[in-house]
Amino acid sequence: MSRFTQAFKVFGLLGLFLFIVACCRLPWEPSPEDVIRNMGEAMASLESVALNPATIIAKGKFVDPGDYDDLVTGDQPEPTVNGVLTLNITGQSETFYKTNVPDYALVTDATLDMNGKTYPFSFESRGKGSLVYMNFLTLPGVAKELVDLSGLTNQWWELPREQAPSFYSPVPQAPQQEQQDVEEPEELTEEQIADLERLIEDTRLVSIVEDFGKEKCENGKTAYHFKVKVDEKAAKEFFITYHEILGDSYTADELDAFEELVKALAQMDTDLWIQKKDYFLCKITAVGDYKSSENGQTYTINLTANLADHNEEFEVARPEEATPLTADNILKALGIDVKNIFGSLEESLNAGTLEEDLNEELDSLKNEFKGLFEE
Repeated sequence: MSRFTQAFKVFGLLGLFLFIVACCRLPWEPSPEDVIRNMGEAMASLESVALNPATIIAKGKFVDPGDYDDLVTGDQPEPTVNGVLTLNITGQSETFYKTNVPDYALVTDATLDMNGKTYPFSFESRGKGSLVYMNFLTLPGVAKELVDLSGLTNQWWELPREQAPSFYSPVPQAPQQEQQDVEEPEELTEEQIADLERLIEDTRLVSIVEDFGKEKCENGKTAYHFKVKVDEKAAKEFFITYHEILGDSYTADELDAFEELVKALAQMDTDLWIQKKDYFLCKITAVGDYKSSENGQTYTINLTANLADHNEEFEVARPEEATPLTADNILKALGIDVKNIFGSLEESLNAGTLEEDLNEELDSLKNEFKGLFEE
């Protein structure tokens, strides 16, 4: 055997060994960029996920519930008191994979700490079709006399999705006088689903800032840990294209609200944990400042979201009984009969004593509220 043949065999075996090692390593040790790319493909197929839990801590100036003059004529005061708002959210939710109106079942426990006092509030919420159901478990008293709102608790209320808390409006909209008819949402077409999958797969919403290697997530699964930066331009393009695929319109205010959130996230320290086995997100953290466009206040945000039970099936049940969340029904739950209070206004108008009688009825209405006050 010639030296050339021997050398060829040696280097050939070495080359084959390196090739085998490379082939064995590729599935287990992808590059950070590959992990992000694989995460996009995985998230494109995500139909449901559980929050286990998601915790948001916000520090800044809030409205003290005791600063309300009264609930009849008083204007909402400005946020002037330093406090800490803590939200813990648990439950399951569908994603936007097959419908733009996902079902969900969540429980929110929250506390507002300020001036040495703690104001707790908690509620269950269920999204099913075109309606949202809310069950207030605990509500703090409000106004200087601390109006008792317990009449609203421990019963299911229903309202249309557009009036429920959402990304664009974090608090419920003002209740209507009467419940309006709503249409059930339509399922997305196969073409829309395919377009959304491509959009999620192709969009790179984040870039890697630092690679921390592999760690354990709270659900016990091994995950890749990266510090990332949100791409504001890519996020805006994603928002616009997403709505184009759905054939869904959006307002300038909604786009501004989305850009405001993305801008805040881009300036925060954001970390992702991506499961090694299936590339689903199992944890997200974000820390930084957020300026609210609603009241101009800047809040220090600390977000931790633990995700689990990816693509696990779950069913959201409608409550057996639910009361429409309308102004009349709220007043009734608080023990105030508006029809009795204002039933004689027509007689007052005919008698020419409307202004005088209105003032009397307003005082009576205030007394109705004071009957609910707790010192």
